[in-house]
Amino acid sequence: MTFEILVVCTGNICRSPVAAQLLAAGLDRGGVRVTSAGVGAVVGSDIGEGMMDALGRAGVSAGSHEARQATEALIAGADLVLTMDTDQRSWTLGRVPAALRRTYTLREFALICGFLSESGEVNWPARLDDESRLEILMDLAGMQRGRFPAGPGFR
Repeated sequence: MTFEILVVCTGNICRSPVAAQLLAAGLDRGGVRVTSAGVGAVVGSDIGEGMMDALGRAGVSAGSHEARQATEALIAGADLVLTMDTDQRSWTLGRVPAALRRTYTLREFALICGFLSESGEVNWPARLDDESRLEILMDLAGMQRGRFPAGPGFR
């Protein structure tokens, strides 16, 4: 079983692939798959050169990337959907309303995670793999929905 994270932006050539690469680099990768897509993707395009340089400066390899369109199947198959702004979150939920409980803007999810960490609510044994931690985090994050602003997004 794999925990699927989908990161969504507009063209899938800047923000979402970079956020996906940075997120993946921060995980042990055991049982977690991070991908990206765009609501108006420049299908088949690579990550922009400036963003590749930024990844390199962060010590993360860009790897291979081909921009792809966010689809109902991708959204429905994700355990967590992170969008770059509220418009993309609305677009995503307009296609798959059932994804509401697992779709957040990146800002909103980061604020929730920060709160949970500072409050001590996230306190799991070090032996848990990333997949198990993310499943616990999703339950805790759902209880915090609406507590933190989803926007403004990163534009």
